[in-house]
Amino acid sequence: MDPEYIAPYDVVKDASAIYALWQSVLGDVWPLDEARFQHILAHSHSQHFVAYEDEQPVGCIVTALERKAGTLTGTISALFVASHVQRKGIGSALYTTARQHFRRVGAESVRLGGGEVRLWAGVPQNLPGATSFFQKHGWKFSHVCYDLTQHMQTYTTPPTVYHRMATEGIRFELATPEQADEVCAFEQREFPQWLDAFQGIIELGDYHDLLLARDHTGKIIGSLILYTSQSHPAREDVLWSALLGSNAGALGCVGIAEAERGRGVGLALVARASEILKERGVEICYVHWVVLTDFYGKLGYIVWRGYEMCVPGGGP
Repeated sequence: MDPEYIAPYDVVKDASAIYALWQSVLGDVWPLDEARFQHILAHSHSQHFVAYEDEQPVGCIVTALERKAGTLTGTISALFVASHVQRKGIGSALYTTARQHFRRVGAESVRLGGGEVRLWAGVPQNLPGATSFFQKHGWKFSHVCYDLTQHMQTYTTPPTVYHRMATEGIRFELATPEQADEVCAFEQREFPQWLDAFQGIIELGDYHDLLLARDHTGKIIGSLILYTSQSHPAREDVLWSALLGSNAGALGCVGIAEAERGRGVGLALVARASEILKERGVEICYVHWVVLTDFYGKLGYIVWRGYEMCVPGGGP
């Protein structure tokens, strides 16, 4: 059964109904408060499509476009259909509409999850029907990534973590406004994929949420981003606060300069970030999109939820 019709998402007409549909279909396992949900859908690079039956929304596909290094990529961020009309072709019709949209605007590749309009890194493992749906549409999954968590009030850094840092004169500090250009230059050189994230933090004035590692000469050799309830309210670093708690914090975009790896700097940087989060009263720390679970596991972080990841540029 195809839907009666599919139309572009209209924020005035559809916002409340689509949020109610999300909560009905996914609210038990992925609850979102309405303000966060609407903020995600309102992203400037997003385009969504709604399926209707009897003039009522019964399905929605959330998509976005992202251009990096001259390449335009389409992202399917979410696809959800009302329970009473699932497995009747509505999801496939929405998927087809999104693919047609991507071709029409010239997207060179498509991905599931990730991107600027991000709900999940990939396809959540606790939604097995979603995995099988995309497999039927030709997608191949290559690996699993994870979100991690840790209760911070019992966190303690293992005593050996900082030993080599002290020996080699490596120190950790929070950024200041005067260091903005230096931080951005480091990201541009070492982690250009994260430059936008760091620039966004700087534009919001959250310098106290940028943790830097410096060598004995004072040069930046590592960085990461922190988040707490005191961070700028426009940030969405912990999207799933309904599950993790209102006092959840986060760390992410952990990067060590290529020439400085293998010396324990990354682990010490995460350890110092964890201490800062604990000092700021964070109850649970959330780490998004992790493959190296053993690395974080050395500091007590455990798997929270997993995501099936597609071959880059995958899909038919």
